Amino acid sequence: MAPAYLEKTLADHVKWLNGQPGGVRADFTLANLQGLDLSGVDLRDAKMSGVRLSDAILTGANLRGADLFGADLSHSDLSEAVLADADLRGARLHGANFISANLRRADLRDGTLLTQGPDGGIAPRAPDDQSVSIDRADLSRADMSGKRMKGWSITRTDLTGALLRKADLSGADLSESNLQNADLSQANLTNTVMASTRMSGAILRGAAVSGCNLRGADLYGADLSQCDLSYADTTDARFARTIDSLDADLRRAILDHGKWVESGGRAGSRAEVDGADLRGIDLSGVNLSGAVLRRVDLSGAALNGAKLIMTDLAEGVLDDINLYGANLAGAVLDSASLVRADLTQAKLVAATINDAMGNPTGRRRIASLRGANLRYARLAYCTLRDADLTGADLTGTDRVNANLAGAILTDAVLQAPAVPAEKTNSAASSA
Repeated sequence: MAPAYLEKTLADHVKWLNGQPGGVRADFTLANLQGLDLSGVDLRDAKMSGVRLSDAILTGANLRGADLFGADLSHSDLSEAVLADADLRGARLHGANFISANLRRADLRDGTLLTQGPDGGIAPRAPDDQSVSIDRADLSRADMSGKRMKGWSITRTDLTGALLRKADLSGADLSESNLQNADLSQANLTNTVMASTRMSGAILRGAAVSGCNLRGADLYGADLSQCDLSYADTTDARFARTIDSLDADLRRAILDHGKWVESGGRAGSRAEVDGADLRGIDLSGVNLSGAVLRRVDLSGAALNGAKLIMTDLAEGVLDDINLYGANLAGAVLDSASLVRADLTQAKLVAATINDAMGNPTGRRRIASLRGANLRYARLAYCTLRDADLTGADLTGTDRVNANLAGAILTDAVLQAPAVPAEKTNSAASSA
């Protein structure tokens, strides 16, 4: 491609992105950009289906939302590039450098690009079956369902919430990666290295794990149903504590609270626990609404999908806790430590207060996180509408699409997220 034409296309695309006169969306469909230096280029939402970018330099490039279906990215340098929301189905990736790249929510499923065959007719291009290295990258919530990734290297990579259903990861190396809340159901993990991975809340239902190396893996709250671990190496792997492992009084308090909630207070009793050790406990999906759990240690616990409506967790230690999708409406988390907590899709909205007959009183209680330590917590898609975050520390939090409308942020520390900035529904997003 002629340098002058390329330069004009890129300039016109930036104008298009900014809504300026003369702007034209870049269209590199089936274009040959092999070996070009495109570092730092802005090609958000560009049309690049089938583009040839093998051996190209794309360090720090912004390809967010780009259509890269069937693109040839083999041996290209995409380190620190932004590929969030990009369509990478069927892309050739072997030999590419994805170190520290942002591939959030990218579509990496297998796909077939039709190209012109040697006889002049249309034929499917051969699939990319070679191993790929995607290390220290961000693949959170990426869709790789059914993808062939045999022998790939995906070490120290963030795969939180990634979709890997029926994916072939046999012989792949995922050591030290974060697979919290990822869906690996029916995946092929035969001889896969998953040592020291974090898989709290991950779904491995029906996965093939013969010869899988799970040494030192965090499996708190993981769904291992229909998953035969007999021939997997689980040396030093950490499995969640169950309610049955608690002492009798604490176990009774939790069980009686369940009866209290289900009966509307007519049976059982409200749990009032102070300073209990609940580290690594699996309480996923449990209903502890209205419980008083002040100063409890829930670090590393799995409470994904739990109901914690108007639960008092003030001054608790909830570091590394899994609260994915939990309902914390009206909950009290004042002065609690939630370092690296996963609150993705959690609800921290105001709770409606009803009378003894269950009728609305017209009053409500907002979620309170006054003085809470949320450093490096995941708040992606979390609803914090009207929540009180006075004096809270949100340094390095992932607030992608978090709803902070009406939140009280007086004296809160709102340092920029540690990931490339994305749209945040927040009145304070510019802070």
